[in-house]
Amino acid sequence: MITLVALALAAIPAFVDTALQRALAVPGARLEVLALRESGSSGCEATQAEVQRPVTTSGAVVVRLRGPGCESLAWADLRVLAKGLVLTHAVREGEPLQGAAAAAEIELRQGQDLLSSLARDARAARSLPAGTQLSLHHVRAEGPAIGSQVKIEVRAGALVAVQMGRVVGCVPGRACAILPSGRRVEGTLDAGRILVEAP
Repeated sequence: MITLVALALAAIPAFVDTALQRALAVPGARLEVLALRESGSSGCEATQAEVQRPVTTSGAVVVRLRGPGCESLAWADLRVLAKGLVLTHAVREGEPLQGAAAAAEIELRQGQDLLSSLARDARAARSLPAGTQLSLHHVRAEGPAIGSQVKIEVRAGALVAVQMGRVVGCVPGRACAILPSGRRVEGTLDAGRILVEAP
C-alpha cells in the first residue's frame, strides 16, 4: 500500500495507471501518466483508484483514491497520443493534400480535431507550412479547386440567375466565389455549382 504523501514522489502505482487507462476514451490512442499529485495531505493508504470522467485529451485529471476507511483526491498529469497526419511539405490554398501528409503520433490537446485520414479530393482550405498537424479546419474536402471556374446559381424567391465565377477560399462546409463584377458570394456546393440564396 502507498500513502498519498508518497504518490507524488514514487512511480505511479499500477492500480492508478489501470484506472486511467480504462478511462481513455479515444480509440487507438495511447496514454502516458506523467505525474500524480495529491490534493491535501490525508495520509490515506490508497489501494484503489477511480476516474469519474472519460479521458480524451492531455492535461490534468482528478483521480479519487480509496484505502481502508479513507478516501482522498489526487491530480494525474496525462499525455494522450493518437495517430494523426502531419504535412511533409508546405501546400498552398486549394492544393491537394493527398501525398502531402504522413502519419504521425500526435499529442491530443483540448479543442483539437485531428485527422487520421484524408478524402481523395481533400484540398487545403488555406496555405499551410510543412509540419502542420492536420485538423478539420485545414481541409476543404469537396468542390472545384481554388481559382477554377464554377457555375453560380443565385436564387431570390422565384427568380434564378446563373453566371460563371472564380472559386476562392471559404470556411469549412461552405463554397465561395468571385463574380465577374468583383463581388464575393458564399453558398453551398451542389452538383459542382454554388447555390446562393439572396436575401
